Amino acid sequence: MKIHRSPGKAFAAVTRAGHDEEMRLLLTAVVLLSVLAGCKAAPETPQAPATTTVPTTAAAQLSLPDVVGSNAEVAMDRLHRTGFKHVTFGSADPKAKVVVLPANWTVVGMEPAAGSNLEVKAAVVLKVVKSVQK
Repeated sequence: MKIHRSPGKAFAAVTRAGHDEEMRLLLTAVVLLSVLAGCKAAPETPQAPATTTVPTTAAAQLSLPDVVGSNAEVAMDRLHRTGFKHVTFGSADPKAKVVVLPANWTVVGMEPAAGSNLEVKAAVVLKVVKSVQK
């Protein structure tokens, strides 16, 4: 700090030095508060969640509709709409072993039998034969 001969200038120099010091302290306080605001308290030790027992209910069962005599594609669609999603085809035709296009086949049997009460996740096999083209 410089002290000048004139009392006004000396006072101004001392005041500016005090102001600079206050600004540094204020800036330090702002930075410190910003850092502390970003900090979080130490996490609490996790506690084991309370266990609850949920009673299991029996899976919903549906009656298997009779689709024997239906077009295989129509039969599969009906079973899907009823809720059965695991529908497969088994060829009962000795001349054709693989069912490629269900629309060209007719259902001649089913496992399990029509009217059976099954869970919707149960597998249903439709026995089919190649349809006669007219």
